[in-house]
Amino acid sequence: MKKYGVKKSRFTLVELLVAMGIFCLLLMVSMQIFGGAQRLWVSSEQKNNVFAAARTSMEFVASRIQANAYSEEMPFMLYDKKTVNSVSHYEKIFFPTVMPMNRKDNSGVERDKYSLRFAGFLLNEDGVLEMRIFSDEQSTNYLRYLPPYRRGKSPDYNTARTYIKGKIENPGSGKEHNKIEIAEFVTSFRLIPYNTNSADAKEPVSKDTSSGEHWTPPYLLEIEISMLDTRANYSKWKTASADEKKEIEQESGYTFRRAVLLGDRRNRE
Repeated sequence: MKKYGVKKSRFTLVELLVAMGIFCLLLMVSMQIFGGAQRLWVSSEQKNNVFAAARTSMEFVASRIQANAYSEEMPFMLYDKKTVNSVSHYEKIFFPTVMPMNRKDNSGVERDKYSLRFAGFLLNEDGVLEMRIFSDEQSTNYLRYLPPYRRGKSPDYNTARTYIKGKIENPGSGKEHNKIEIAEFVTSFRLIPYNTNSADAKEPVSKDTSSGEHWTPPYLLEIEISMLDTRANYSKWKTASADEKKEIEQESGYTFRRAVLLGDRRNRE
């Protein structure tokens, strides 16, 4: 007796190959979309990290400079002058301050809470913006160069300026020296002074000595920090040619600026 039933349909080899091809195509498109979204997220995260680091660094540097304890008897110095596209700037600074640095001795006692100290900012060879601190009330040499001394009236001013500059640039080790890392992957650190005595307030003040040093606090100081987003890009930038550096800076670099109003802190007598 003949049996009747529903005939089962099967996929042909061609149909299977077409289905697999469509599946692979959809998988590739999905992977590209996912990869693009991941790259966008990573890029956004790196950008956020750079902006956060820059914001913190700017606030730190600006607040310390605004808290300088300048007087005619104490050195204030902008130095290491450079000129780019006819605009001059400085790359190092140090100044006197009474702001506590919370440094403690071996016994845990805060030893310079109320003492005068000199703070400086400069960019080291590894692309790290550093704050250098020189303060030791117990040092015979340090006490020797504290006030009273007056510019033009005593050789102690120039001696102190040279001595403190050397201590800021060469922190060494021990209780006399200290340094704090402010930001990394920094390609440039620039300080541009402005003075209301200029014909145009937007023009940088020009009161340099023959050695390219600026000894007087400006009315306004512009801080400029240029940074890259990752260590890999900074390592690539450091060994690149001048043209390649510009390309890396355009693709992965950010520049931040902030103006610090110091006012007129000079003795006008």
